[in-house]
Amino acid sequence: MTNTSKCFALIASLLLASPCVDAGQVIRGRFFDRNKKDTQNKQQPVQNSTVIDVPTTARAPRAIPNFAMAEMTPEEIAEGIASRTWAAQCINSGDYGKADVGCDAGSKICGLNNQFIPLNDVGNSCARCINSFDTIEQIDYGCDAIYRRCLNGENLDPALWAGGTKCGLPCTFYSTIEGDVQDKITWFNGGNPLPAGMYEINYVGGCHKVTYDPGFSWCVHSNFESYRNWYIVDETYDRAYPGNVLAPGIVGHEWGKGGDSDYQSCVEQNLAEAKPLVYQHKGGKLGVYNFDKDPYSQPTIMLYYDNVAGLIQNPTWSLKVVQCPNAPDTPVDVPTTPEPEDSGTKAPCCAAGETGWRPYKGCKEYYYCMNGKALATQKCGAGTLFNGSVCDWANKVQCGKIQTKNC
Repeated sequence: MTNTSKCFALIASLLLASPCVDAGQVIRGRFFDRNKKDTQNKQQPVQNSTVIDVPTTARAPRAIPNFAMAEMTPEEIAEGIASRTWAAQCINSGDYGKADVGCDAGSKICGLNNQFIPLNDVGNSCARCINSFDTIEQIDYGCDAIYRRCLNGENLDPALWAGGTKCGLPCTFYSTIEGDVQDKITWFNGGNPLPAGMYEINYVGGCHKVTYDPGFSWCVHSNFESYRNWYIVDETYDRAYPGNVLAPGIVGHEWGKGGDSDYQSCVEQNLAEAKPLVYQHKGGKLGVYNFDKDPYSQPTIMLYYDNVAGLIQNPTWSLKVVQCPNAPDTPVDVPTTPEPEDSGTKAPCCAAGETGWRPYKGCKEYYYCMNGKALATQKCGAGTLFNGSVCDWANKVQCGKIQTKNC
């Protein structure tokens, strides 16, 4: 044995005898094992220092977890696809800044509650607002079924969209409309469609005054025969007659009942008396219409402003999202006892898990059940009753057939 061979043998013996290096420990990517022979090395092995290749035992394919494909190695991606142990998954993209693996199954996008929504010719479309999206033409199909336009990783104009939190968009946003709503619909969001969801509409200020009769006062709602309703409507209705409106009207301060002699008192009275309207929207355009038509289908009473400056200080309404997926409900005051006018009526209640409208107080009022929780009650306007979906003329409503069920 040469001096060089003796040195190598001595070093190997010392390494194997060392308490810090066990048999089988990797050194430079290979294993030393004193008990096994090297079946691939044809040379005579050094005694007690056999060198073998790293074992390559087969691994069972593992399920790919819910994280971005960009975070996986090519081997992990190939393993997952080849093993078929994982399927396309819709994942919550709120915390991600990368496209995910969710929609690899083709012709699908992710929807609410991580469910797939079929969509022709979409393919791998679980895209998100990420920094590489630098044009407003990029559409985000994310995992909440809300389509958004992205610019530098941010959603454009949060007032345009509702839904779960994405790209920093809060669950609650505000959109306001201003303008005269007499005899016409004024749209939220500039007349652009709004996603389906639960919305709350509030009167937030403004009044107007007509001048063709000196006795008329400041008002927000119609002033003809003390009507005081405004309605939330969608694009399918060019006129909001009772029975056609999407949702029941809101009762505010009744014109002619005092407290409306000047602009400021008009605003204060309406802020105090106009309750918010909680409305489950099916998607599309949403706007406010001030009903001003008498029960006998006479032509609409037109309001003449005579171009008097300062007399049209636009009434304003706000629109906001009340509930988002995985977000707590917005608190809404709900009466716990019947109002004095109808002491025999039970307080609003809902069956477990119930979602939908319920009539209340002989159909003069109504409220909405959301997942078993009763939201604020609303009143129908003068001469109308709740028919199960809208406030219609009283002579068309058979309230006994739609009275509130026991909770």
